[in-house]
Amino acid sequence: MLVKELRQGLRGKTFVAVFLVLQVLLGLILLTAGAAATSQKAGEFVSQVVFVFFSLSVLVIQPLRGVGALSSEIRGNTIDLMVLTRLGALRIVLGKWVAIVSQSALLTATIFPYLILRYYLGGMNLFAELMMVLMIFALSAGLTAVTVGISACNSILIRGLVPVLGTPFITFGIFGIGFNREFGNLIEICSLNDKKETFGLLGFLLLVAHLGWSSLSLGASLIAPMAENHSTLRRLIALGTIMLAPLLMRAMNAHHEVVPMLWFLFAAPAIGTALAEIENPVSTIYRPFIRRGFIGKLAGALLYPGWPSGVIFTIVVSVIGITTVPAITQITGPNIIDAQVWMLGFIGSLLLPGVIVVLASSKIKDRSATFILLWAAWVILALVMAALSSEIRSEFLLWAFIWDPFTLIPMSETSGPYRSFGFDKGELVAAGIIVNTLYLLILLIKAMPAFRRIRSLEQETPSE
Repeated sequence: MLVKELRQGLRGKTFVAVFLVLQVLLGLILLTAGAAATSQKAGEFVSQVVFVFFSLSVLVIQPLRGVGALSSEIRGNTIDLMVLTRLGALRIVLGKWVAIVSQSALLTATIFPYLILRYYLGGMNLFAELMMVLMIFALSAGLTAVTVGISACNSILIRGLVPVLGTPFITFGIFGIGFNREFGNLIEICSLNDKKETFGLLGFLLLVAHLGWSSLSLGASLIAPMAENHSTLRRLIALGTIMLAPLLMRAMNAHHEVVPMLWFLFAAPAIGTALAEIENPVSTIYRPFIRRGFIGKLAGALLYPGWPSGVIFTIVVSVIGITTVPAITQITGPNIIDAQVWMLGFIGSLLLPGVIVVLASSKIKDRSATFILLWAAWVILALVMAALSSEIRSEFLLWAFIWDPFTLIPMSETSGPYRSFGFDKGELVAAGIIVNTLYLLILLIKAMPAFRRIRSLEQETPSE
């Protein structure tokens, strides 16, 4: 399967066009720079152009090829035949991903000769630029995993919305960094001379790997039969990365305003997929837990597939984050309150769509797509209300939308000793706890009948 996918990809018009255009452009740039080798800026300009065109190839064009990776199989009614083979759902998704990433690796390999030739123009940190190429390739692999994973969604809106919204930001970012002094700053970071910056790169790689794995695992869950359990491994890996991430944040001395956002990037995929899963009635998936007796059943309450155990998982992750992340990252003083407000806002922004998806589960066909759309809608609503309240100088407008917990974040940003609004950080923490607890109680109440059904399945399932 992998060989077939790889051959088809290498013969594809898109890959051939990207490969040839990239080689022609870089060849012309090197010839031009060689003619102007007396200029001190020639070498730096060549590096910038090489990285800009290479980044456009592997960070924009290659990930977009993953948008139809699984959806084409679903539309062609071939995905069921693939699942019935010896290939599991995860292996099918990984095969699609590896085929595209292998093509990106080929494009990456063609860059090294140009960098070696560029070395002779002078003023180059060869190790740092080679390291930067590898970082870009790692990011390309992560973005490709995201597009391949969401390609399993039934909603064409999700499959198209994420690439359409993400592509302009990535493209503008590439040009903005590639032809400005930020390029030199990235080269300095990739030289690994500073310990904190080195841990920052490790944190970046961990985040990319986590988001990529979460996306691929989600894609596998969407095409897998009910008897396959992809949730347990996904949640265990998520717990490991969520607990490791604060240690890296502390080592890189992350700013207290950045810590909640980084933690959210690690926690959001795990919480979102856990709350968007369907309830799994297949008794055989409980057998590995039942074999371990009481401890296994206790762990199952956290790791069983389905949204009921996802509620418990969300509570555990949220409590760990709010109580330990500020301490591990050494946030002190009033900054602790700021971090807690932000984390409560982020967590609540995931709980609200989770509640809606659970309450309207009988009317929703694609829970994952609905969850993502609802999350985006509530975030946009909170930002619009914050901008509007700032214009009319009204505190009440934001308090009226406190049921959308993401509103806590702009409310926190408008607080301060010289604020025109009268938000108190303690009040924001209290409001966040109350709203989030209310949503968790709703989820727990709805999960109670599901837990009783799970207990019945546990009793019916033989341990051997």
